Amino acid sequence: MGILPLDLDYTCTRQKLVSPTARQKLRLRLEKLAQAQPADDQPERELNEKQTELNTITQQLDKISENLALADTNDQRAAMTEIF
Repeated sequence: MGILPLDLDYTCTRQKLVSPTARQKLRLRLEKLAQAQPADDQPERELNEKQTELNTITQQLDKISENLALADTNDQRAAMTEIF
């Protein structure tokens, strides 16, 4: 497997994760789950943890997108795929 198929695979995966539609679907699912849960503290804490995790991942994806946009060579892109 060469660098081109890996590049294509990574690009497709990144586009799916960065998609505003995917984020919106996840947000709606989390909200629906939150509304279905009883009003005790544990579900609220879990939702807050998931929201924090989602925010962290969103920030990471934004950073990855920016870095990929700035990458000039396939070597730079490959180096980023090893990290993320």
